[in-house]
Amino acid sequence: MLAIVTVGIPACGKSTFARGLVADGWFDLNRDALRATVGGGFGVPRAEAAVTRLWRNALRDAASAGKDIILSDTHVSRRSRKEVCRTLRRQGYERITALVFDVPLDTCLQRNRARAVPVPDEVLYRMADTLRRQPVWLTDGFTAIDVP
Repeated sequence: MLAIVTVGIPACGKSTFARGLVADGWFDLNRDALRATVGGGFGVPRAEAAVTRLWRNALRDAASAGKDIILSDTHVSRRSRKEVCRTLRRQGYERITALVFDVPLDTCLQRNRARAVPVPDEVLYRMADTLRRQPVWLTDGFTAIDVP
């Protein structure tokens, strides 16, 4: 089974790319989509706990079904990438690719501002800085690193 872990700030194209893989039979696991199902906003403790439970269950179900999976969240911090890779390995995913979306911050800010519900600019700045300080390495747990 294959796993792709997207890495990039909001509005860099992760979800658009994932939709193409879903059309080819992949399973997309995205925390924002799960948040929408529990009706909680980002950072609401009770909602985040529910999202994490749903995420773990969906990952387990995808692995049990032998599905290739794309995790289309931001994964800008090294800690988040390492945790995700460990969890994927425990579920039987041996080939885990980081797909790094290296899109200019200005482009992402423009795209984000055009969204129905934009992420605050300061969040994009902070996430871009985190990714710059914590670049993706194979030692994060990946078997490959690629760009779309």
